[in-house]
Amino acid sequence: VRYKDKDGNYKRGAVFIKEIVPKFALSLIANIVYNEPYVTMPMKHKWTETRNELFVEYAWRKNKRWYAMGVVADNKKLDMNVDSEEAFITEHYWGYNKSKSGKTTEYGVEHPTWQTYKIKSFDVDVDFEDVYGAEFAFLNTQKPASILLAEGSEIVVKEGGILRG
Repeated sequence: VRYKDKDGNYKRGAVFIKEIVPKFALSLIANIVYNEPYVTMPMKHKWTETRNELFVEYAWRKNKRWYAMGVVADNKKLDMNVDSEEAFITEHYWGYNKSKSGKTTEYGVEHPTWQTYKIKSFDVDVDFEDVYGAEFAFLNTQKPASILLAEGSEIVVKEGGILRG
């Protein structure tokens, strides 16, 4: 998303539709304190590295069905080009959310620039309607516009506030 601040400058940010986490305490705190859309589901991951490739898969279970997203990538980390799609997706330092009163909140996020891996192939096994709701059912018949694997890092979340207007 992007937000035009009071000085007329645009800030690029993220809005989360649903964040799936494995621990109930994370969901509880995120929902109560920050009004973030966290849900708790059993999760697992695979991370297998060979001489030339990296296989990474994240999976979660809703009811009795496991869903997963995975990639096969070169195992060499790459620096991001500033004007790349990868940078556009990962390099945003603002988060936006709806407060309990219905107003939009903004908070800052800081992290170093992440490195990425060149994707060779991918697999998406998700029923988007089941996981995210009926309004996302159309994704079940869509091919992803982009696939990205980034080497993340710790982040710092800075206190924000309610936006006016």
